[in-house]
Amino acid sequence: MKKLVVALICIAVIIMIPFVLWNFEDSHDLNIAIIDKTVPDESYREHHGLTWLLNHWRVTSERLSPSEDYQGFQTNEKDESYDIKPLLSDYEGIDLIYLADTYGVYEEDLPWVNENEREGSRSAHIYGGLEVGEWYDIYTRLTDGTRSTLVAEFNTFASPTNIEVRSNVSNFLELDWSGWIGRYFDELDPDLNEEIPQWILDEYPDWSYEGAGFVIVNDWNYDLVVLLEEEHVEKGGIRLQFTEQGQEFFDLEKSQSMPIGLIS
Repeated sequence: MKKLVVALICIAVIIMIPFVLWNFEDSHDLNIAIIDKTVPDESYREHHGLTWLLNHWRVTSERLSPSEDYQGFQTNEKDESYDIKPLLSDYEGIDLIYLADTYGVYEEDLPWVNENEREGSRSAHIYGGLEVGEWYDIYTRLTDGTRSTLVAEFNTFASPTNIEVRSNVSNFLELDWSGWIGRYFDELDPDLNEEIPQWILDEYPDWSYEGAGFVIVNDWNYDLVVLLEEEHVEKGGIRLQFTEQGQEFFDLEKSQSMPIGLIS
């Protein structure tokens, strides 16, 4: 019995060692502004992973909360209400500006409005898109001569952000986007996969695809292309092909597969 107790204590100590060492690690002191306009529920799925990663690496002096430490749309499912926390108007002293998601929230996205229906229906726009003044405030910080980093997801320059801001953001990032976005689904049959957006089924009532594949949509005119796995693309998904210049810039030796997607 004593041997068993000793063994359990040893196992517990071994398990606790990484946690104890992590707590004694020095934390950094970065000031971070997280922006997420797409928070229809309390999962905080667009930035929850980010806050976990920043906490894990002790990037900030205080632990970040996914429910509190961000600007944008804030949902209270219990009260069936929401609030909007305005973006900062002055980013002085901010080391990292992270635009997690600016797509926004539509009426049918709210869980108490769309309790039993498939997500992704077209409905009234409540909040979203990057505004001219918001981008100007961010741009001012990035060009003020001090060191600050911007991380932005693709929808920073996608709808419902207006064309003026799209153009300014794209020019700043030195990129040219054709408007195409896509997502990989492990099952395209809507009866078997609730994640197929309702708006796709509304637009294409004869939808009859099955199995795994990609759905690719043009954000500007909603042209849609379906690529079936093993019929149109090799198993394992689409690969991002870098030029030699791109591989050198990103310090990559080979192109990356892209099994996940961006459509919601």
